[in-house]
Amino acid sequence: MATSPLVSVDIPGDDTRVSDSATGLLFCAEEIEAAADAMVDCKPDWSGMFADAYSGRVDEWQAKLLDIASRCREGAAALLVFAAVLSEAKSEEHALRLQAIGSGADEDVEAYNQRVKELEREVYKAAFTAALALIDLTNDQNLDDFDGRASWLSDEDIERINQDIEDLQNGTFSWANSRQGGIGDCYLQASLCALCLSKAGQAAVADSIRWDEDAGVFIVTLHTEEGPVDIRVFTTYDQGIGYTWRDVGVLDMMEMAYGKHYGWQGLNSEGRAADAMQIVSGCDTQVERAVDGQYSGGQWETISQAATANQPMIATGSDTLVTDTSGTQVEIHGHHIYTVVGVGTDWVTVWNPWGRNDVNNYPSGLIQMSREEFERAFPFTTIGELE
Repeated sequence: MATSPLVSVDIPGDDTRVSDSATGLLFCAEEIEAAADAMVDCKPDWSGMFADAYSGRVDEWQAKLLDIASRCREGAAALLVFAAVLSEAKSEEHALRLQAIGSGADEDVEAYNQRVKELEREVYKAAFTAALALIDLTNDQNLDDFDGRASWLSDEDIERINQDIEDLQNGTFSWANSRQGGIGDCYLQASLCALCLSKAGQAAVADSIRWDEDAGVFIVTLHTEEGPVDIRVFTTYDQGIGYTWRDVGVLDMMEMAYGKHYGWQGLNSEGRAADAMQIVSGCDTQVERAVDGQYSGGQWETISQAATANQPMIATGSDTLVTDTSGTQVEIHGHHIYTVVGVGTDWVTVWNPWGRNDVNNYPSGLIQMSREEFERAFPFTTIGELE
């Protein structure tokens, strides 16, 4: 009788339905190719400048149709590979389970428990590869635009992220090394960096992510309106949050989880700063709004007290130039979210998630300005309320 229990694993996915989707794409490819061939009949049988222009446009559309058909075939091929991996994994898991249950031997149970974890990872990788191929199929954006592409985490990446988690737990994580990438999610990065300004905030972020050794994935907990949701993360966005001396870290695991739950399109420029801080940490937030370029005395007292209490704060910029405390003009971008780093009696320091600021080759992401300049340039200040 085995002393170790069988792990409970249900390899997700239906290989038959995946294959059916591939068949559908192949059918579409054939129909599109037939339409491209039929466009030959659209060529004009007259001559002249207009006939040449018209014929050229027919050639362009024929080429576009053939390109779509080709991408359909590439997507179908990727789905068929995924279906094969999924089918083989399910068959092997079933056979190993029957053997382990039938013999009851410890070695068979251990062999099953070990192999089924490997099979689960193989299926995830195959699904990820197929997803990338389908991005190519469905996307017609400029290559410089964010399109949801991601890369699998390497062992070195995983080691670095786990070190980041340990640093967060110890309150020593270096948030200022991070840089917003090609995704329009300044609201998310500014919120994460604001949280990481204090040990309590770093602990809140650390509590939201853990490494699952058995599954080989990071589990990120998002605090949504519907309640806590655990997201499995094993990739990082190619154009996501970066760092001055490396490519991958704990903040982009939070970014990937956000994108997986809300969709990468929703991640890109569609999030709200107040929501993001709540979702990644579970803390409540309040928003102070300046009127005619000024915060009231009570509002400023709230902002000052939040800074004294090391509560996370972010500020929404408006399109304007400010003069910093050294007399240098710096551009503030409208609808761009900045992390509030410090508040004094008559000054405020903010940090741009880009890690830099425009105008006059301003070398730093930090800007210190007078209270008056801050109130004029930042009409909204969001304050988190950590316990």
